[in-house]
Amino acid sequence: MTARTTKNSQAAAPVDEPEGSPSNSDTEQPLQPTIAELLLRIVELQERLGDRPVNNAPHDPKVNPPTTFTGKTSTFQTFLMQVDLVFELSPNTYVTDDKKILFMISCMSGNALDLVYPIAVDPNHEYRQSLAVFRAFLSSIYRDTAYKAKMEAKYSSLTQTGSAQRFVEALETCFAALNIRDDSAKCYKLFNGLNLLLQTAVITQGRKSTWVALREQVVSLDQPLYHIGQQQHTEDGNKRSRSTTDTSSSSNQTKKPYQPSSSSLKPLSNRISNPPPSSGDTSSRPTSFFRAPLSDEEKKRRRDNGLCGYCGTKGHFADSCPNKKPPPTINQISFSPAYPTPSENPSSQQP
Repeated sequence: MTARTTKNSQAAAPVDEPEGSPSNSDTEQPLQPTIAELLLRIVELQERLGDRPVNNAPHDPKVNPPTTFTGKTSTFQTFLMQVDLVFELSPNTYVTDDKKILFMISCMSGNALDLVYPIAVDPNHEYRQSLAVFRAFLSSIYRDTAYKAKMEAKYSSLTQTGSAQRFVEALETCFAALNIRDDSAKCYKLFNGLNLLLQTAVITQGRKSTWVALREQVVSLDQPLYHIGQQQHTEDGNKRSRSTTDTSSSSNQTKKPYQPSSSSLKPLSNRISNPPPSSGDTSSRPTSFFRAPLSDEEKKRRRDNGLCGYCGTKGHFADSCPNKKPPPTINQISFSPAYPTPSENPSSQQP
């Protein structure tokens, strides 16, 4: 108890500060003017911010830039449409005509950029003062004069060759280009351009009278019909492959191995010495037989003994040997008529 009490008394005893060290009250006194100055500075900044106008306008959404225009006539209309969409969706970004013109120039390249380069570098250029004037200048150069004629030719020959959705999209493009707004004309073109199967399905269900309703009806009917056609096509392909496999397997089973004929198995000497009989009198013709090539010793022996060099018998020589087959000669040529003559068919003659 005595030791613990001594320790607490030592901790509670005041600490002697060295002479000359500043006290807490002396440190806080120089900081008070500094804090007051900061507070005054904050009040002044708040008043200045309160006097500035606050911009509450909404920010423009992020829009993809149009496709770069290179001067191709067929893409000029698409380029103008994409530029108009950017201006419509970003009214706070492109406020003046000058900004809109510069934006259009930034989306050009190639020959088109070379054409508008003087307009881009000259702020006082006549075509840079108005967006309408600049668009008219571009249209006078890149407008497709035969565009309407092309769309009319496409519209007159347009029929369904794929899905109904693609056909409807092509029709909508032609309607917009030719400014066709009559619902009855649109419905007539859509129905007459469908394939026969889809026309039958529309008639069975009941043809809609308005363009929007008929368009939705055609697309909704075409999708299940397309899947049914795909399944039928797959089944037909499987049937053809199975029939081809069965035919090839049956032909392999019925195919017999090659068996040579009895005549082809005869020795060569028999086939040459016994030729097939020919028409006509053959009693005076000598019988020909196969003769192997003679060796040099056999030829010398026949010459020394006066024997025939062809058959090996006495009494004649090879050039007059009776056993040689004479060359064939043509003795008579006869023609047989293709149709019977009146004398050969007397029953057909009239009395």
